[in-house]
Amino acid sequence: MKYIKSVCIIIALTMTSAKGFSQEPVSQDNPQKKDIVEPQALNPAEDTTEPPKHKPKFGFNLYYSTADTAKFDNTVISTSSGSATATTEFKSSGSAGIGMFIADTKPESWGYSGSLLYEPDRDISSVTFSNANATVTAAFSGIKPKFSVLILEGTVIYRWNSFYLPFGLNLSAPKLTTSSGSGTSSLSGGVGAFLGAGFITTENSSVEIFSRSITLKYSESAGTTNVDCGTGYLAGLGFGWKYWFP
Repeated sequence: MKYIKSVCIIIALTMTSAKGFSQEPVSQDNPQKKDIVEPQALNPAEDTTEPPKHKPKFGFNLYYSTADTAKFDNTVISTSSGSATATTEFKSSGSAGIGMFIADTKPESWGYSGSLLYEPDRDISSVTFSNANATVTAAFSGIKPKFSVLILEGTVIYRWNSFYLPFGLNLSAPKLTTSSGSGTSSLSGGVGAFLGAGFITTENSSVEIFSRSITLKYSESAGTTNVDCGTGYLAGLGFGWKYWFP
C-alpha cells in the first residue's frame, strides 16, 4: 500500500507540475522564444525625375501669298481744274515669303505665336482709277515701280491634337521703289488681320493655309496734281510650311 500511495503521490505531483508548466506565461527573457518578423511591404524607389518643362518653340517658315492687288476705295484726285474721287487698284503679283517665329501650343488648349515676316519686291504692272464717270488704266513698262513688305504678326492659336487654328493681327511696314522723276510718292503700312488653319505633320513641322490682309496707305504728287489714296489693303490666300527647333 505504501508503494501504491507513493506512486499515486508521484503521479499527482507530476501532473500538477505539468499542468502548472503549461499555464505559466512565457517570459520575455526566455531565450527559446523567437521573434516573429512581420513581412514589410517593399516600397518602390521614388522617382525623383522631374518631367520636362514645356517651353516655347523657335523656328522659321516659308510661304507663298497669292495677294496681287492693292485696293483703295477712297482716292481723292486733285488738279488745278478741280477734284474727283475714285477707287484705285494697283496690280502686281503674288510673292514668296520667309519668316521666323516663336510659338507656344499644347494639345487641347490655347496658345500663341509671334512672327516676323518678309515678302520681297513685287513689281507693279498697272494702276486703275475708276468711278461712276470713267475707268482709266495705266500700264507700267520698262523699269516698273515695286514694293516689299516687312510684317510683324501676332496670333492666338487653338490647338486640338494635330490640327490648329491661328488668328490675329499684323502690322505692315512696306517699302516702295520707283524710278526717278519729278514727283514724290509715299507708301506706309498699318494694322491688318490674319486667319489660318494648320496641321502638324511631324514632331517639328507643320503645313498651313491662310488668309492675310495687310493695310497700306499711299499718296503721290507731281506738279499741281495730287493723288491721296488714303487707306487700302492687300489681301489674299496663301500656303506655307513651318519648322521649329526641338
